[in-house]
Amino acid sequence: LEKDRDGDCNLSIKRLVCWSFFPRCEEGKKEGEVSVYLRPCASSCQNYISSCGVECCDESVQCVFEHKKSVNTTGGQPRTITTQGYEAQMGPNALCTGGSGSRSVLAALAMPVLGALMNNRAGAGAVLAVLAFSLQGCSDTDSDLGAEVPVHRVGNWRAKKDYLVQEAVQPGPGATKNILNSCTMMDNAAATTCSAHGSCKAWNPANVKNPLYFCHCDRDWFGSECKYQRQSQAIAYTLSVLLGWAGADRFYLGQYLSGLLKLCTAGGLGLWWLADIVRVGSAPVRATDHNVAADLPHWLFMATTVLLTLAVSLVVVSLWASASIRARRRKNADMMAAEEDRVIPYPAYQGPSDKLVRARYGSTSV
Repeated sequence: LEKDRDGDCNLSIKRLVCWSFFPRCEEGKKEGEVSVYLRPCASSCQNYISSCGVECCDESVQCVFEHKKSVNTTGGQPRTITTQGYEAQMGPNALCTGGSGSRSVLAALAMPVLGALMNNRAGAGAVLAVLAFSLQGCSDTDSDLGAEVPVHRVGNWRAKKDYLVQEAVQPGPGATKNILNSCTMMDNAAATTCSAHGSCKAWNPANVKNPLYFCHCDRDWFGSECKYQRQSQAIAYTLSVLLGWAGADRFYLGQYLSGLLKLCTAGGLGLWWLADIVRVGSAPVRATDHNVAADLPHWLFMATTVLLTLAVSLVVVSLWASASIRARRRKNADMMAAEEDRVIPYPAYQGPSDKLVRARYGSTSV
């Protein structure tokens, strides 16, 4: 381990890897005897955290922890799975693997200075006190990280469902543990393989010596074991055409925020509504955590889209023509009213020729 070339961070990582995969032998065991695994000491983890400046936004950095989760076995009996961190001891210690804390480096640097004090009793006591403090690896993790770093003792990810528990499959009676792939047991009945909603297919059909099979779900199902049903593209398209202006298609797909916005804007004044009709009908769109089932025939989408386009065009042209006709009639009515309101004064009758002129031209100017 070359400190000058690697730096404190890389050096602490190498030490941690070494102590994790090459643990020390249990105290009192002889060569060749079976020894229990001695986990690395908490001081080893704390050295890594302080040297590399490790910070976590979701969960505060913890070296010592223990999490338990209860799962059901095939026979229905509950079983507890325990996950542990580093040993709650400061190295060097007979109960764990690893060296001392980061302050041991300071103690080593101070040894030449303190060695001069060994000539008297007080100096010897000071040297022993410093050595005891360094060998215990005393390191306050929170103070090393800084007071400004938020501390969360339980991560948010632990509040979510455990994938290993949620997707586990019970292979059948007599099994000692659950599995994550029902296709690994090819002797299972079709009713239990892939939740009866799919079939097993080879990952690489060319590899006949060591084939690996996974579930290939039916059209309307998804998931590693085909447990969950997809939403329908045909239903989403129907809602988009009929009630898309109110955001019904978005609500059906689980997109509540955009559905509410679409409802408040009346389908984006119609533009959003038309865009979603094409988007939902042209291909299976994304729902909350999956794509909808492709149960809408493409020819049906094309036919309904063409008919809808013609209907919308007919409505627009009819409204424009009706407005134009009403405007023209209103203009003619206004002109007739203006003609009726015009008053033309006629002079007194002067003779037959004057009467003929007025009757023909409507005016007395000859």
